[in-house]
Amino acid sequence: MSETLMEQCRLREQHKRRNACIAAIVTVVLVLAVAGGVWWTAGDGSALVRNMFKPKATPATQPVVNSTAAFAYRTAPEFLAMEAGDRGTGNVNYSPASMWMALAIAAQGANGTTRSQLNELLGSGSLTDSDYQSLLSSINGQYSGAKSEMSAANSLWIDDDYSLASDYQSTVKKMFEAEVTTLPFDDQAAAKMSDWIAKHTNGSLKPKITLRDREVLSIINTVYADGRWKDPFEEQSTGNGTFHGEAGDAQVPMMHRTFSQMAYGHDEYNTWQRVEIPFDNGGNLAIVLPAEGHFDELAGDAEKLSWAFGTCSTASLGEGAMGCAADSMPGWGVSVNSVMVNVTLPRFTIDSMFDSEATIKAFEKLGGDRCVQCRRRRLHQDDRHRFARREPVYRLDSARHAHRGERSRRQGHVLHQGRRRLR
Repeated sequence: MSETLMEQCRLREQHKRRNACIAAIVTVVLVLAVAGGVWWTAGDGSALVRNMFKPKATPATQPVVNSTAAFAYRTAPEFLAMEAGDRGTGNVNYSPASMWMALAIAAQGANGTTRSQLNELLGSGSLTDSDYQSLLSSINGQYSGAKSEMSAANSLWIDDDYSLASDYQSTVKKMFEAEVTTLPFDDQAAAKMSDWIAKHTNGSLKPKITLRDREVLSIINTVYADGRWKDPFEEQSTGNGTFHGEAGDAQVPMMHRTFSQMAYGHDEYNTWQRVEIPFDNGGNLAIVLPAEGHFDELAGDAEKLSWAFGTCSTASLGEGAMGCAADSMPGWGVSVNSVMVNVTLPRFTIDSMFDSEATIKAFEKLGGDRCVQCRRRRLHQDDRHRFARREPVYRLDSARHAHRGERSRRQGHVLHQGRRRLR
């Protein structure tokens, strides 16, 4: 009978053949847009063809929606406070959905304290196999008539000096549709991982991967999201405008559009405003614009982020609802009405990544000190759908699904969220 990976790690440690067995996670996030004024036209034909061959999307279960949403809000204060790259711009983007799936795969092979910590961090302790399966189905499925594309893929790569327990392999294949590859962990393995990432991001991303001596397992997740507006911005309405960053004003390309009806929300003291711009597949870009002096107060508090993004959202109101007023404790009231809204969005490009050590420290603060070391995290996004002239916090949701016989709609998964503070 073959030994499990964990058993082999212990034996190796006992014999001092290797100092440690380190699980590596690569979370690869891509939100695809095209600069230069072609976001709303490029690739429509190929997107429609690819979508034709997908199975019909089915709703994610409410337990997994709740778990991924809670994870997004819980992790946001740590990751939104980080700096990507060495330029210190204050602009940050990451994918809670991608991170959640990679860690959930790791959790299936853990036990004891490690498993407890991962379950607590992910909110996954009571999830069933069907809950996990529904998450991928809701992302990878076909949405009739939509040009937007979403896909998520998972893979595990194991050094051929080790073997994965057969029940663990079966679990990750069944629940996460993960591909499992055993091979020598050398430069060729790193190249194959890079090729796999390119394949599952439609050739848009091919990072250079370097495997370290003590790495024996890599868990790779890719999330690809190419969102197309339900009501597109027009090219002729794009021009330079002033973006008011915390370090001063900057002239940047801005898209403009007036929406005759849009769900516009705000809290009772007007410390933030919110709009939700729909994609053609039922998802949306939710943008919260804090009032001057309130950015850090909001972005640094998981409860307040959940309040600002989730209270009276279109997901909870249902399609076509005209308004909402949420009564709560003093200072926490929210009002939403369907009104005419002028939207101005700056363009920006993401071309750097978080430092791996900073990522690990962020998870330690979240209670994952014994969980997994996240060794690489690549971000590559060119987005043209960001909001307003001051520092916003934004969230890209996957498509939502209507309940039969009910008007309410489920909130989608948070595929991508971040902040825009400086040019």
